[in-house]
Amino acid sequence: MLKKNPITLFGSFQSFQPEAFFIRKYVEGLIRSGYRVNIREKKGKDHDSDFPIKKPFTDIIVIKTPPDGIEIGFVEPKDFPKVKGGKKGIFFFVEAVPAPRTWIDGANKHFDFCVVPSKFVKTIAERSGISIPIEIIPYTPAEHKETKPRADGIFRFKSIATPDKRRNIPFMIHAFMELFFENENLELVIKTFPNSKHGKVRHWEEDVEELKNNYGMYGNVKIVDEVYNDDQMIGFLDDADCYIQVSSAEGMGLFIFEAVKRGIPVIATDYGAHTDYLKGSYVPVEYEMDWVKGHYHGKEDFPALVAKPGWESYKKALSEMYNNYLKTKK
Repeated sequence: MLKKNPITLFGSFQSFQPEAFFIRKYVEGLIRSGYRVNIREKKGKDHDSDFPIKKPFTDIIVIKTPPDGIEIGFVEPKDFPKVKGGKKGIFFFVEAVPAPRTWIDGANKHFDFCVVPSKFVKTIAERSGISIPIEIIPYTPAEHKETKPRADGIFRFKSIATPDKRRNIPFMIHAFMELFFENENLELVIKTFPNSKHGKVRHWEEDVEELKNNYGMYGNVKIVDEVYNDDQMIGFLDDADCYIQVSSAEGMGLFIFEAVKRGIPVIATDYGAHTDYLKGSYVPVEYEMDWVKGHYHGKEDFPALVAKPGWESYKKALSEMYNNYLKTKK
């Protein structure tokens, strides 16, 4: 249905918020896959007129959706009623079951259909109570040449992680430090996002300043929280020797897709949307399932089922990745 007709996407696209970046990349993937897409910008606290937008977005911005048109909302429940059109949909990329009741009840009430990026998310949506039809549209990364080796001789593990608890940033660092403390021949570089005191970016569950203070003293751990534009975000991957994503859950796994497309080795929790499409393309980290409260940014005080990556499995993946690299240098 959606590929045969023009669709309008409603949400905050012109924004420095991390969610807006992921949405823009997903929209680019829709266009690459042949969807005819327009954008209706949601003006609100996340909208930032100073954010630089470029093609293809400058060419597809519209003021309104035709009364009989199709519109898909990339919005939270409070904005569900603002989605317009003759046929209305909601983009859904939650990553843990059960999803918040406000999302489920609102989606079933306000929308005709739901769009998800993977079978993984479809299963979560259905188990959480979504009763409207669900269409799977996976993320389509751009074509990239494989990254070239650098001349500095430093092996770089890299990760892009919002400072949510589910991203497991301290876990990622602690295991690295146990293996490679003060090893000057390799680095762990984490691109994260600033807390609210840095300006317009909201507060997160992890205190980024505390992370920087705790780990920034070590020469081979770097935490980057500057606000990047889209080109800088994607360019961050270009000198990675290995990309790490040891989240408790991934609804899309965008940067796992991007790293694999570049030929960058990936270490990832073997749980999430990426497992639908990339099995065999990454080094899997074993996990155990566990119930935790406050998974969805602490907004709802009920347990959600998530994956807890295994400490020894993750350390083994790090060690083998670096040792394999050393073998190629002999």
